[in-house]
Amino acid sequence: MLAREYENATGDEKEATGKQLKTNLDKSFELRTQLKERKLKELEKRLAKAKNDLNMRKKNKSEIIDQRFKQITGQTNYMK
Repeated sequence: MLAREYENATGDEKEATGKQLKTNLDKSFELRTQLKERKLKELEKRLAKAKNDLNMRKKNKSEIIDQRFKQITGQTNYMK
C-alpha cells in the first residue's frame, strides 16, 4: 500500500510516493463524487415521479373515491 511505502521512503522516493498517493486519493475522491452525483440524480428522478403521481392522485380524487366506494359496496362490475 502506498501509505506504508510513503512512511518507509526517504528523499526523492518519499516525494514521488507522496505524489502518487495524492493522485490516487484524487481519483478516489472523483469516483466517489461521481457515484454520489448519479445517486442524487436517481433520487431526483424518483422524487419527481412521486410528486407527479401525487398530483395525478389529487387531480383524480373524485374518480378514485367513486371507484373505491363501488369496490367496497360491491357495485363494481368486473365483467365489463
